[in-house]
Amino acid sequence: QILGSLDGIETGVRQLIRETPLETTQIELGGEHITVPTAAEMLRIKAVLILRRNATRDYLDFIALADHLGGDDVADALRGFDRLYPQPSGESALQQLQI
Repeated sequence: QILGSLDGIETGVRQLIRETPLETTQIELGGEHITVPTAAEMLRIKAVLILRRNATRDYLDFIALADHLGGDDVADALRGFDRLYPQPSGESALQQLQI
Protein backbone atom coordinates (compact mmCIF):
# COMPACT_ATOMS: atom_id res chain seq x y z
CA GLN A 1 0.00 0.00 0.00
CA ILE A 2 1.34 3.40 -0.98
CA LEU A 3 0.64 6.03 1.64
CA GLY A 4 1.20 9.03 -0.61
CA SER A 5 3.72 10.87 -2.69
CA LEU A 6 6.10 13.76 -2.26
CA ASP A 7 7.21 15.62 -5.38
CA GLY A 8 6.10 12.65 -7.48
CA ILE A 9 8.05 10.08 -5.42
CA GLU A 10 6.05 7.34 -3.70
CA THR A 11 6.33 7.46 0.09
CA GLY A 12 5.43 4.91 2.72
CA VAL A 13 6.64 1.93 0.72
CA ARG A 14 10.24 0.78 0.51
CA GLN A 15 11.33 0.97 -3.11
CA LEU A 16 13.15 -2.30 -3.80
CA ILE A 17 16.08 -1.68 -6.14
CA ARG A 18 17.96 -4.96 -5.64
CA GLU A 19 17.34 -8.40 -4.21
CA THR A 20 20.56 -8.76 -2.17
CA PRO A 21 20.43 -7.43 1.43
CA LEU A 22 22.38 -4.26 2.16
CA GLU A 23 25.78 -4.56 3.81
CA THR A 24 25.37 -3.03 7.27
CA THR A 25 27.26 -2.27 10.44
CA GLN A 26 26.21 -1.20 13.93
CA ILE A 27 27.25 2.07 15.49
CA GLU A 28 26.65 3.44 18.95
CA LEU A 29 24.83 6.75 19.12
CA GLY A 30 23.60 8.27 22.36
CA GLY A 31 24.02 4.99 24.19
CA GLU A 32 21.95 3.10 21.61
CA HIS A 33 23.13 0.77 18.86
CA ILE A 34 21.74 1.50 15.41
CA THR A 35 22.22 -0.37 12.17
CA VAL A 36 23.43 1.65 9.19
CA PRO A 37 24.83 0.82 5.75
CA THR A 38 28.61 0.46 5.60
CA ALA A 39 30.54 3.23 3.84
CA ALA A 40 31.08 0.89 0.87
CA GLU A 41 27.32 0.22 0.72
CA MET A 42 26.56 3.95 0.88
CA LEU A 43 28.90 4.41 -2.09
CA ARG A 44 27.03 1.71 -4.06
CA ILE A 45 23.67 3.26 -3.15
CA LYS A 46 24.82 6.66 -4.38
CA ALA A 47 26.21 5.06 -7.54
CA VAL A 48 22.87 3.49 -8.42
CA LEU A 49 21.08 6.75 -7.61
CA ILE A 50 23.39 8.52 -10.08
CA LEU A 51 22.22 6.07 -12.74
CA ARG A 52 18.54 6.47 -11.84
CA ARG A 53 18.24 10.17 -10.96
CA ASN A 54 21.32 11.81 -12.48
CA ALA A 55 21.12 14.43 -9.69
CA THR A 56 24.00 16.70 -8.75
CA ARG A 57 23.61 15.86 -5.05
CA ASP A 58 24.23 12.17 -5.77
CA TYR A 59 27.43 12.95 -7.69
CA LEU A 60 28.66 15.16 -4.83
CA ASP A 61 27.86 12.53 -2.20
CA PHE A 62 29.54 9.83 -4.32
CA ILE A 63 32.73 11.89 -4.64
CA ALA A 64 32.78 12.66 -0.89
CA LEU A 65 32.34 8.97 -0.02
CA ALA A 66 34.95 7.91 -2.59
CA ASP A 67 37.41 10.42 -1.14
CA HIS A 68 36.69 9.13 2.37
CA LEU A 69 37.18 5.48 1.34
CA GLY A 70 40.23 5.87 -0.90
CA GLY A 71 40.94 4.33 -4.29
CA ASP A 72 41.48 0.69 -3.28
CA ASP A 73 38.33 0.54 -1.13
CA VAL A 74 36.28 2.23 -3.87
CA ALA A 75 37.45 -0.41 -6.35
CA ASP A 76 36.55 -3.16 -3.84
CA ALA A 77 33.12 -1.61 -3.17
CA LEU A 78 32.25 -1.40 -6.87
CA ARG A 79 33.67 -4.78 -7.89
CA GLY A 80 30.29 -6.57 -7.69
CA PHE A 81 28.20 -3.60 -8.84
CA ASP A 82 26.96 -5.24 -12.08
CA ARG A 83 25.85 -8.35 -10.17
CA LEU A 84 24.04 -6.31 -7.52
CA TYR A 85 22.36 -3.93 -9.96
CA PRO A 86 21.76 -5.76 -13.26
CA GLN A 87 20.35 -3.47 -15.93
CA PRO A 88 17.21 -4.41 -17.91
CA SER A 89 19.13 -3.74 -21.14
CA GLY A 90 21.88 -6.15 -20.10
CA GLU A 91 24.46 -3.35 -20.21
CA SER A 92 27.07 -2.94 -17.50
CA ALA A 93 25.85 -0.63 -14.72
CA LEU A 94 29.47 0.04 -13.73
CA GLN A 95 30.36 1.02 -17.29
CA GLN A 96 27.36 3.38 -17.41
CA LEU A 97 28.56 4.93 -14.16
CA GLN A 98 32.05 5.48 -15.58
CA ILE A 99 30.75 7.29 -18.65
